[in-house]
Amino acid sequence: MCKNNGYIIDNLSFVARNQPCQIFDLTDFQRLKIWLLAKLKDYRFESRHYSYSLMLWHIKMKIIVTILILLNSVFVTGQIVFKGKVKTYEDNQEIPFSLICIDTIETFKGFSIHKPIDTTITNRNGNFIITTNYRKELNLIFAYMGYVPLTVKNIEIEKNNREIDFGIIYLPHRGQWVEGYKPPEGETKKETRKKLKEWRKNNEPVPINWAGFSPDFFEPYKGMDTIYMEYPESGSQKEFQIKNESLIIDYKEFMKE
Repeated sequence: MCKNNGYIIDNLSFVARNQPCQIFDLTDFQRLKIWLLAKLKDYRFESRHYSYSLMLWHIKMKIIVTILILLNSVFVTGQIVFKGKVKTYEDNQEIPFSLICIDTIETFKGFSIHKPIDTTITNRNGNFIITTNYRKELNLIFAYMGYVPLTVKNIEIEKNNREIDFGIIYLPHRGQWVEGYKPPEGETKKETRKKLKEWRKNNEPVPINWAGFSPDFFEPYKGMDTIYMEYPESGSQKEFQIKNESLIIDYKEFMKE
């Protein structure tokens, strides 16, 4: 051991920090060791400082994630659920895999533009469920190939309402190829019914003696802006607007009993 200004040189790291450049009786190896120990001490201090900063960063990130989770919870609980069933208007049959679309209307340079928000399709039984977090100026569009598209517009959502059941939505045939049995001239209805019973009894297919396209749905309504259709479910008359070969109905009109 040696002394320097009253300090005993038995803790090289202490000397390196408190007695720099004043030791003349040390070897080059000892000076190098002192320098390395001093650097190690500085590195440990910086590491502790870095760890503290990293800890603060983790705490901040946890707070941000917690806020995002809370906001997401509010966002999810604010979802609106639309549900219902889609059927054919003429024969009351479920329509599987028909398209359902929620859209809204935005104004761009004076023009109204339809903006799709979400879409889904009906299941095999014609049922659908679709959700949205959007609450303003909503429309619900129903479409299926060979049928008249239908839009329920201006859907109004009350503040505490989380679910709207549209019941049954009926899509009319647009006009399609039809085949069937047409009684020959002079055959009475009674005779026709008797033939049908015999065919069913013997598991025979009904003979087809007529085929052709059914009338276009819009043919009787040429020049008209609105039509009234009786809804089979409630028997009520509902007013539909005709536009671009589709049917449009206001939400309040559609939901009335």
